[in-house]
Amino acid sequence: RDYNLKKSISGRIFIKVYYALSPTLVKWVGNINWLKKLIRYPLNRLVDHLKLSGIKDTPYQDPEN
Repeated sequence: RDYNLKKSISGRIFIKVYYALSPTLVKWVGNINWLKKLIRYPLNRLVDHLKLSGIKDTPYQDPEN
């Protein structure tokens, strides 16, 4: 998914923001079950939509690292 997002400026911004914020958010949300469920549902729908669109669910390797 990241490879496809990386093709646009908004996608690149999303990737940078996601990877910068997600570890902190996971620590915060990880202990609140109702919030985890609330967040997981739209994310799972987005992932399912991307898979149906032909986008492969492969690990992303940042060439800068």
